[in-house]
Amino acid sequence: MEQRPQVQTQRRIEALPHTDLGEVCSVFRKGIFDIKADSYAESGVPFVRIGNLRDGLIDTKDTVFITPEAHAAESNTALEFGDIVLSKTAYAAASFVNVPHCNVSQDTIAVRLSAVGRKQFKTGFIVAYLNCRFGRLLMERQFQGNVQLHLSLPDGRKMPIPIFGDVFQSATDKTLRDAHSQLLSAGSKLSEAESSLTAALGLGNWQPPEPLTYTRRASEAFAAARLDAEFFQPKFQALIDAMKPHSSDYQLVPLQSLTEPLKYGCSEPLEYLDQGRIFLRIADLQNKQFQLDSVKRVSIDHSFNGSDVVKLNDVLISRSGTLGIAVPITNEFANSAYGSYFIRTRPDTKIIHPEFLALFVNSFAGQLQVKGKNSGGVQMNLTIPAIESLMIPLGDMKWQMRFVAYIEAAHTAHQRAQELLAAAH
Repeated sequence: MEQRPQVQTQRRIEALPHTDLGEVCSVFRKGIFDIKADSYAESGVPFVRIGNLRDGLIDTKDTVFITPEAHAAESNTALEFGDIVLSKTAYAAASFVNVPHCNVSQDTIAVRLSAVGRKQFKTGFIVAYLNCRFGRLLMERQFQGNVQLHLSLPDGRKMPIPIFGDVFQSATDKTLRDAHSQLLSAGSKLSEAESSLTAALGLGNWQPPEPLTYTRRASEAFAAARLDAEFFQPKFQALIDAMKPHSSDYQLVPLQSLTEPLKYGCSEPLEYLDQGRIFLRIADLQNKQFQLDSVKRVSIDHSFNGSDVVKLNDVLISRSGTLGIAVPITNEFANSAYGSYFIRTRPDTKIIHPEFLALFVNSFAGQLQVKGKNSGGVQMNLTIPAIESLMIPLGDMKWQMRFVAYIEAAHTAHQRAQELLAAAH
């Protein structure tokens, strides 16, 4: 039985001047159904999947790519900047295409306005409307199915879009585009932070050696308690040698010397609730950050060990799944519990800035060390001793702030983008 809020919303929208979405589109097609494995590529044309539809824009951080040839062969669903992608399965979502060009997967719908539609509507306005409370209710009403909900093309085409004046639509469209610009700025600042740190460490033009053969003494293998050849690849020691201080600005020290004892997270089975204490899981990481609207919560009355709870300025490092991702704990996540796929560090903030520690661990130099420290067979993992042994460049706080300033600017731009997206919706 349909929920009353959805019916009431449809009646309210249909009482306004409106048109069905399909009436103003030249393209309204399901994404590529049969995509061959050899169509994927390391780079090329972004291939948008339902997981990339986030907050009204396409999240490009986890985008996969297809070859230009595969894109050309599926030109019917090829989209450009300013077009629209709708979700077709699982849940209602709509995103403004904020990449120069892309193609879309079968769990989404490619949408392009017709010439008539572009005269009547701004695409940013349509996306903002479909993501607002009223538009989302109408989209959800059109989803159907038992095992997995889906949106059929005929049902998607008949979604009513209210007709508002050009001034309002243009302002909404501009807000969405400005949010995109702020996210680009945030990404640029993060890249500048890493590139400037990499240059300061003398690694700007450094390439890891990849010899065809190498040897190690048996005594080295026994001392390291490792018999796998990967652990002894020359590039790992070459990295440490290349990072050795080129000036008096910093020294290399093990992470263990910068933090209180490291701790594993909670491994107890827990029931997730709508309200309660935040519980941080690796599955909830989005672009190396947690988002308040997507994390899990557990009973506030559950008794956690003190080591299972984070404080402001702690840094969590993932130890399984996606390895070595470092996440500083900010105010909104202080006093959260965290799962066993993380290891908690508690840096001495008098000597190292948590954002700087996370920046380095997430950088090329930090991640290459992580690769050299991981262990395991089917599933790789990191241990506390492995993370403790990561070599960190430690300079005074003024030196660290040269790089942290970029991170803070990125956070500011990202926060502004979120505010703009909320305003648009």
